[in-house]
Amino acid sequence: MNRPVTAEILRNVEVAATTQSPTDADLAQRTADLVGETIRRACKATSKSIRDLVAQAEEQVAAMKKDAETFIQSLEEIGDAHASRIESALNGLKSISAAIAEQRAGASALAAVPERKSGSAEKAA
Repeated sequence: MNRPVTAEILRNVEVAATTQSPTDADLAQRTADLVGETIRRACKATSKSIRDLVAQAEEQVAAMKKDAETFIQSLEEIGDAHASRIESALNGLKSISAAIAEQRAGASALAAVPERKSGSAEKAA
């Protein structure tokens, strides 16, 4: 029973060819393509996340560095202020010490002068 080849038969063959279930090789290729695409997307998302984390870490490090520099500057200013106060106090003590030394020298000079007796000076006159 030979049937004549008609347009309908040709259409049926085309439909059958396109709706035919895929072979194992086709399924393996499609699976490989999907897995590859999934891996690419995952790696791309991961690399973006890592870049974002690194950027955040760099921002935190910069902020910490700025805070440390501010702290160091504050320490230096505090040190300078205390040093100035101490120098001022020491200069004041030095002046007081010099004044005390002058007073002692004056008192020593007065103590070295012999006392005059008022009664004997009048008799001599």
